Amino acid sequence: MAAEMSIVHNCLIRMINSVHNQCINVATRGTDADQVDFANYAFQWTEWLHEHHSSEDSTLFPSMGEIAGVPGLMDVNTNEHAGFHDKISRYANYLKEVIRGKEKLDGEKVKNLIDSFMPELHTHLENEIGTLVNLESYDKVDWEAWFKKEVGKMIKEMMGQYEYRVSSLTVNTKRREFF
Repeated sequence: MAAEMSIVHNCLIRMINSVHNQCINVATRGTDADQVDFANYAFQWTEWLHEHHSSEDSTLFPSMGEIAGVPGLMDVNTNEHAGFHDKISRYANYLKEVIRGKEKLDGEKVKNLIDSFMPELHTHLENEIGTLVNLESYDKVDWEAWFKKEVGKMIKEMMGQYEYRVSSLTVNTKRREFF
């Protein structure tokens, strides 16, 4: 379970790194359409992170405490989510304004917004893996089987939602509205 979560966390880090590394280039050399597309790409990362943390907070982590017989077992990780939530919201809100055409993409601003939350987020992503590795002390639970079953249910539910299937990485650049 920790290994699979490490892959998800690595993808989150790589995607935000790509935004951080390219935001100035796109802002200074990209067309208006390039900038809106890039802002949408950067915004979709916030949606993915939100979905990831929401599923942990509402479903996975409470269930893990219950089946291990230790309510609140994962609270330390859930509590860390609050530490960077507002900073990521500022980042997301700025990107929405760029997508809607109310702001111009400013690469330095994007970089600074990322720099405001990334140290805390990176620490959290590392800490969470450590917490998951330590679950081996609750060996009465087949964590791998449980995790695959729970994630499978969540994916089935999400993919059953039309809005989820069509909205990811999609924005109407002509109207600059979210679907």
